[in-house]
Amino acid sequence: GGKGGGGCLALSQQYAAGVLLRVNMKLGGANGILERSLFQVPGTMVIGVDVNHAKPGSVQNSFAAVVATLDKDATKFHTEILVQEARQERLEQIGEVMKTLYRVWQQHNKIGLTRVFFYRDGVAHSQFDTFAIPEIQDLKKSFIDLGINPELVYKVVQKRTRTRFAESKGERRFGNVPVGLVVDREVTDKVNDPTSTQYMNFYMVPHYGLKGTPKPAHYHVLLNEAHLSIDDLQALTFQLCHAYQRATKIVGRPAPVYWAHLAAFQAQYNQQGFCDESSDAASINSGATGGGSGMFLPVTDKMKGVAYWMQ
Repeated sequence: GGKGGGGCLALSQQYAAGVLLRVNMKLGGANGILERSLFQVPGTMVIGVDVNHAKPGSVQNSFAAVVATLDKDATKFHTEILVQEARQERLEQIGEVMKTLYRVWQQHNKIGLTRVFFYRDGVAHSQFDTFAIPEIQDLKKSFIDLGINPELVYKVVQKRTRTRFAESKGERRFGNVPVGLVVDREVTDKVNDPTSTQYMNFYMVPHYGLKGTPKPAHYHVLLNEAHLSIDDLQALTFQLCHAYQRATKIVGRPAPVYWAHLAAFQAQYNQQGFCDESSDAASINSGATGGGSGMFLPVTDKMKGVAYWMQ
């Protein structure tokens, strides 16, 4: 509350702006666009993927969200939700989802699909061969079934890293690193050469440290059919961190990854009979293993084209 006169509450301008940004997105509007970016090349789709799991020991379903951009400014998008078994990370239906995304793309664009940037969240180093590589194979097979041959650039985004970077400001004095810091040597895994058979990878801190030390994300380029340089891949990732729409500041990961995270989390509430396992009711009704898995109630096709998951 505030100290407004006449019994009215004082409304923070920042709070009001935040609410309006969300409302505009949910209505299908755009809060801002980038002037120049690699993803603005005609025929380019950017896809963000994340999977939301219930707490360990739960038998509730996991939900994967796939959010794809439909225009060159990354302001129009389409969301697909996959219902998966508890704790399942592998996207076994990603090929069918890609076919759906392509059909939606054709409805919104007069040109074909020439390049796909795929940002996959939630895959650890040890899961590349078991999860990420099979998903790449499924995507390539879906392209063959559709009769198209877009260039696929597949990146894994690892946000849960213990790595931190600081800038030296004198003897025993350190501060936050500049916005947009990229580290692609010395502490990375492989050599960053697009002609190499090894995976290119880099750390990036695209955002301001508003409180404490900003946390970097670790990116692994598992497939680069566009033969982009490591500098171009880093620039694209940094640009997408400016396209979040829900905030006026730069965020720590590419916008489609954030959108997928929100959509995957929201999906659990579309499950019939959902009960929050953190509540007392869940403990009483479900015992130690948490709530059960009811029928999933999908949103309408029209809602899939707007930010219904925006909170």
